[in-house]
Amino acid sequence: MRTEISLAMASMALNLATYAHTVLAARYLGVDSFGAFTAAMNVLIVLSVVSLGLQTTVARRVAADPGAAASIAHTALRLTYAASAVLGLALAVVSPLIDSILRLDSPAAALLIAAGAVPLTIMGGQAGVLQGERRWADLAWVYAASGATRLAVGTALLVWHPTVAWGVTGIVAGMCAPVALGWWLLRARTEEWRTRSTVPRGRLLGESLRGAQALLAFMALSNLDVVVARHALSGEASGLYAAGLVLSKAVLFLPQMVLVRVYPALSTTANRRRALSASVGIILALGLSAAAVTALLPSLALVFVGGADFAEVGDLLWLFALLGTAQGVVQLFIYSVLARAATGPTLVTWAALLVMLLMGLQMETVRQMVVLLIVVNALLLLVLAVMTRRSWARGRTEPSGATS
Repeated sequence: MRTEISLAMASMALNLATYAHTVLAARYLGVDSFGAFTAAMNVLIVLSVVSLGLQTTVARRVAADPGAAASIAHTALRLTYAASAVLGLALAVVSPLIDSILRLDSPAAALLIAAGAVPLTIMGGQAGVLQGERRWADLAWVYAASGATRLAVGTALLVWHPTVAWGVTGIVAGMCAPVALGWWLLRARTEEWRTRSTVPRGRLLGESLRGAQALLAFMALSNLDVVVARHALSGEASGLYAAGLVLSKAVLFLPQMVLVRVYPALSTTANRRRALSASVGIILALGLSAAAVTALLPSLALVFVGGADFAEVGDLLWLFALLGTAQGVVQLFIYSVLARAATGPTLVTWAALLVMLLMGLQMETVRQMVVLLIVVNALLLLVLAVMTRRSWARGRTEPSGATS
């Protein structure tokens, strides 16, 4: 229990560090540049699904076969290094296109996104090995290193040279530190490294890609809206929208402890209904409370999204809190999907993303954009809830696919 609490606290500290660095970026970069910075950051968040897919697959395989854990870990890390190199190289090749689509006006920032994808992917493989071997304390240190480095180095770089490129450099630095620590923690292995793995590399890759689909759909839906805003809105308006998203992300990450605790229960038929219902209640209570406080004290909430430079979005912040609440409940249902290994809800999430992309490009104001996102997430949540209820009514039991 103590190690679970330490891991949950480290994960929360990482989220808080990410939030703090984002708020500081808003203050130092200004409205327009902050919109570009947020777009670059959100692309990296979407790319993290490769890392998360590797982590969940590697952890499950290592934990399922302790006798061959070392050889599976060796194969998984080799796959991780290869995948990270391919992803980084591919992104570097299309970096001019990334720069154009995101309107970064900074080729260096686009190349930094490609560079950041490499350690981001490696961290997933390393974290999967540590998780599968149940080395919770070591995994907590990896998360803590990521948050601390990003906050310290990222802040120093923004103070020294407040540009989009240096802001993204701070994010990449936060990704490199945990990789170095992960290498150190995994450096001492036995002769089992050289034995043939019981899980072929191709199978690991296939399972990782399948496991990433649901995460990719949700990540894209909850992060690509800022990219759409960069095209649909003016530079200043997209910056204001990005500032509002700081609050929505804070509300989204607020109940992370709930997800950590409830995921194992979601994978068991006996406790699934009660766990999901209780978790929905907690997330709604936290999110709606945040929205109410924001509506009553918009000037106070403005302090946490960038300050006076973003005053024009102050009256809309309660809507961003509602958006974060809706995304939080959708995220819970997505994790429920992963626990049940279902595929239908994933397809529905992709459909919601398509609707957001097509309709988002028609929006003209910050209010229209955030209301659109709330409606899309609310409708998606309704569909997911109906599909889940029907699944329970049929008494269907899918393989859990959960990790220990």
